[in-house]
Formats: sequence, structure tokens, C-alpha cells
Amino acid sequence: MVAVAYTLMLAVRPLGLLFGTTQSAVNFGVQSQVGFRLGFFATSPLEVLIIVTTYVVSCLWLHRSRVVAEAMTAEDVHDRGRIWAWLGWVVPVVALWFPYQVVRDVRVASGAFRPAGLGVWWACWLCMGVTFYDSTDPQIAITSGTLTAALAVPGCALWIGIIRGISTEQRAWAATA
Repeated sequence: MVAVAYTLMLAVRPLGLLFGTTQSAVNFGVQSQVGFRLGFFATSPLEVLIIVTTYVVSCLWLHRSRVVAEAMTAEDVHDRGRIWAWLGWVVPVVALWFPYQVVRDVRVASGAFRPAGLGVWWACWLCMGVTFYDSTDPQIAITSGTLTAALAVPGCALWIGIIRGISTEQRAWAATA
């Protein structure tokens, strides 16, 4: 559900630019007719709502999965502390690899010795960050938004598989514990 919401959010941007419902390149913190600037991305209120909701739900799930994963194994297989399930996504620089490590460690501690799809999922996530470019030129903004949405589809499909895999293994463990 979280991945689907994020994919929809990424699709809103190019469609909004095509149909004139999202404005691009407005000044930081200045309200425009339809959207406002969040960081360096021009964003509609719908996008902000989806981003914040997706972040909270994803981090809650990842943090809880981390706690369960710790209970599943006697070994300390986690490279990062629990707080990085929340902060890893937003702290500059370390956001390039900490979230991947947290998800990988939860997956391994939950019983997957070879976590399939993690590298490709993370590559899609990082590439989405590169292609999510705000431009004053509508054609560039549409192209970057379309590329971002195109990367979001396989990335979100893999994320759904990762979530299902971890959740299935943790439910099976809880049923036997």
C-alpha cells in the first residue's frame, strides 16, 4: 500500500505539469496558486500529504520489523541502530546507503540469507532521486517527472515484494514462537 501510494505521488507530478495543475519552480516557502515549494521541489498539497503519510507508514513498518527481527535472531546482524529506520531516509549523505543497510539487515535477520531484489530496488530508489528534478522549463520538468515515475514502477514492485517477504517470514516465526 505504501509503495502504491508513493508511485501514485510520483505520477501526479508529470500529469499535473501536463495538465497545468502543478506549478514548477516557485520560490521556497511562497504559496502559489496550486502548489508550494518543499525543499527544492515544487510540490502540490496532495504530494506533500502523500509524501508525509508514506514516510510515516513506511518508517513505522520498518521500525516494527526491525524490533521483530532482533527478537528472531540471537546474533546482532544489524549495522545500524533502530533510530536509522526513521532518520536514514532524511539525513543528508547517509541517506544514500543507510536505508538500504537497515532494510537488508531486517531482511537477513528475518530469515533471508540472500535477499533477492534489494540491490535493484535500491538502485531504482537512488535513480528516482536523481531524476526527480524541478525545472522552470515545463518540458524538462515533464521529462524528469516521467522518468521518475518510470523508475518508481519497478522500484515499488520490488519494495512490495520485500515487504511481503519480511512480513511473511516474521508472521511464520511469530506463529511458532
